[in-house]
Amino acid sequence: MAQLGKQKGRRGAEMGNRRAWKHGRRSAAAQLRRRETQAALKLARHLLAAAGMSSRCRPRPVRPDQVALLATVDPGGLRAASALGVVLPV
Repeated sequence: MAQLGKQKGRRGAEMGNRRAWKHGRRSAAAQLRRRETQAALKLARHLLAAAGMSSRCRPRPVRPDQVALLATVDPGGLRAASALGVVLPV
């Protein structure tokens, strides 16, 4: 006898699960995109502070994992930062 509300071989959340994953906010690609954006914005704040055009007194430091991420995404930004004398962790 077949069970009501369940289909055999159905993928995803169970029927009636209101916490089912419906959007891609928690996907690996979305998380990586947010991390890349945060690292690029932090580097931009450092570059603006080095040029004297920052509204913030001192930008928050860039973490080593963000520097590694920026090296793969935007190596030109890291070269510009080192040319302006921005100190980044290795």
